[in-house]
Amino acid sequence: MTRLNVIEPAICPDTVVTGALELDKVGGNVRLVLYSSQRSLHDGSLEHLVCSKLFGSRRDLLKIALGIVRELTDNAPAETISATLDCLEEGSRH
Repeated sequence: MTRLNVIEPAICPDTVVTGALELDKVGGNVRLVLYSSQRSLHDGSLEHLVCSKLFGSRRDLLKIALGIVRELTDNAPAETISATLDCLEEGSRH
């Protein structure tokens, strides 16, 4: 991803996420809801706490997603990235 001159006038905390809900399409925009899985303090059951909502244009979120995939696959060729995504998708079905 391109390095930008970014300022952080207020502290923005890091947020640990363990999953995402299905994308919510709103016109030409998309909302991505991220959650963190945890054990309930009430009864010990598994619960999913919404911890962040990202909202932006489809184009912007696709650019962000592509940048993440490229960074996590060390800028591998497209075929390698595709194979990696296929493996992740297959693993999520089990």
